[in-house]
Amino acid sequence: MADAAAYRAAAADADRFVQDHRVDTPNGVRWRRTDAAGARADLSLYHGSAGILLHQLEWCAAGDVERLELARRAGDEILATASHEPL
Repeated sequence: MADAAAYRAAAADADRFVQDHRVDTPNGVRWRRTDAAGARADLSLYHGSAGILLHQLEWCAAGDVERLELARRAGDEILATASHEPL
């Protein structure tokens, strides 16, 4: 079984991918699914910002409390746009 350091390293790699797809908006923050030209951000739990909001909260639970602000901004974006866009 891998040790905690290996799991944390894998999580950090995944987090770099997530942060590379971040899009700041007037309402908060959201994330694109891909680097493809014209890729739109998604608000859903499994492929979009709602899931990444949970990802940020998990980092908070692991001790990185600075992620709470990013999670809050993601929530602000979802609340501001969810009634206008399909999830």
